Amino acid sequence: MSRADVSREIHLKPLTADQVSQLLATSDVQLPATQHHKVVDLCDGNPFIALELAAHDEIEGAHTEALRHALLGPVDELPDDARFALHVAAILGQYISHEVLESSIESTVGNVAANLRLLTERGLLIAGDERYVFRHAIVRESVVREMLPSEQTAAHRAAVQGIRLSRRDTMPAGLAQLAHHLVAAGESMAAFPTVMSAADYARGVYAFAEARRQLSVAREVLWNRVD
Repeated sequence: MSRADVSREIHLKPLTADQVSQLLATSDVQLPATQHHKVVDLCDGNPFIALELAAHDEIEGAHTEALRHALLGPVDELPDDARFALHVAAILGQYISHEVLESSIESTVGNVAANLRLLTERGLLIAGDERYVFRHAIVRESVVREMLPSEQTAAHRAAVQGIRLSRRDTMPAGLAQLAHHLVAAGESMAAFPTVMSAADYARGVYAFAEARRQLSVAREVLWNRVD
């Protein structure tokens, strides 16, 4: 919808200090007064961050470090295979098809089911009937932001594998998704025809903004990288 320029973005205002206090008062977390004030100060009016901070026994250190610990503490404790699975999930998006994610990591992660179960048990992903969902978009964004360039490249390459194995690239949305991950993975030769196909489809359904975006990627990113 947004690609066809027919959507409307709604920007929510941060909670006030009083609203954050009311949120904390109605939650299951019992905070001493000193911690309560720290949560209000650090969360910047974001209800998710407020509850994450409140769930920690101690909130010490600088603003950014306290937030990082609240959001990514469970990630730091993950074994390598589970962390890789989380990286792949993060670059695939907020909502991830079971089949795509499992196909993406099956050749790299030793026990796919066990590692995905660990991510759900740690509260990082929620398993629905047909897809996995990040518990909050901020968690996903934080995971992506912490990834090294080499980790991002590896995750995008795994995503390419998952999209192809699940045959999502035979569908319009999957084609655009494949194009994105091929470009991000540095697979320019394979990316160029995929990007052009995605642009052709978008133009055919009058999604002109998406068509322009794909053509811009072909011209500005890929043109000098292919023979």
